[in-house]
Amino acid sequence: MVVVTLAGLIYWAKGRSSGSGGTAQKARETPKQASAPAPQATRPAPVPPAAPERPDMAAKPQLPPAAASRPLEKAPPPPQPVVPPLPLARAAIVIDDLGQDLQIAKRFLAVPLPLTYSILPYQQHSREIAHLARYHQREVLLHLPMEPKGYPKTRPGPGALLVSMSESAVRQTLRKALDETPFAAGVNNHMGSRFTERAELMGVLFAELRQRHLYFLDSYTTEKSVCIALASQYGVPFLRRRVFLDHENSEAFVRAQILALIRKARVEGSAVAIGHPREATLKALLDMAGRFQEEGVLVVPSGELLPRGPSRQSPTGKEDPNPEDLQRGSSAGAS
Repeated sequence: MVVVTLAGLIYWAKGRSSGSGGTAQKARETPKQASAPAPQATRPAPVPPAAPERPDMAAKPQLPPAAASRPLEKAPPPPQPVVPPLPLARAAIVIDDLGQDLQIAKRFLAVPLPLTYSILPYQQHSREIAHLARYHQREVLLHLPMEPKGYPKTRPGPGALLVSMSESAVRQTLRKALDETPFAAGVNNHMGSRFTERAELMGVLFAELRQRHLYFLDSYTTEKSVCIALASQYGVPFLRRRVFLDHENSEAFVRAQILALIRKARVEGSAVAIGHPREATLKALLDMAGRFQEEGVLVVPSGELLPRGPSRQSPTGKEDPNPEDLQRGSSAGAS
């Protein structure tokens, strides 16, 4: 029993001794493990702060890959509106002596210019041509026959005003001729180199025109014409012919006169030309119609050239004469 007890004590003592040694061993090993540096956790690299966005640096749109590979093409500029040059001057072209030939009157409608149709009264197609002109928006004048200096050898035609007439007869003849010519905006004289010099008889005509609100175009077949003074006295709108187109009946001459009309219009601001229903005149006008626009001259109905102020006069108070035109007009039988 004693032996067993001693053996147990010895075993217990050995157990405590081994237990304390293990503890010391552990104590000796622990500092070594603690002295080794502990592994540090991997930290993400610091992100630099974003630069403040400037207001002028707007984000540019990204082109698709196909567009980025091509050079950028500039858009074509918008087309500029075509502005025609302003006309420098205006001109009117009056075709006299209409009424006998309907076909030639129709053919003059092909001229791309607003020609004025001046129609003789009492002719076979006078009224028909007046309606034709009105339908095609051409201005109409009464081409009133008046006595020339060559009368009675040179006869102006039916319905003429003669210096032998009384004032009453002049008034009645004029009224009848106006009534026979529908749509007339005014009157111009056919011949009349003698009649347009007679102030008392022309006064009857201007009184009637004032009452009917019509204007007068002086064909200016005599430099002694009293028309401009009487028109001012009676308050009648007034124009004066500046160029005869065809007192020589050739196409070359008409072309030259068309150029003369353009020059006069550019110099004076406006000008009136008178022509006649002839083949040469028609062909020249057809061929040279575009020349007016090229030269900055606008062709208008004669009534659109009526002055808004006093008529142009020379320093002497008389209208500037044109002796060359007078001579040519008389040689053409326009007196």
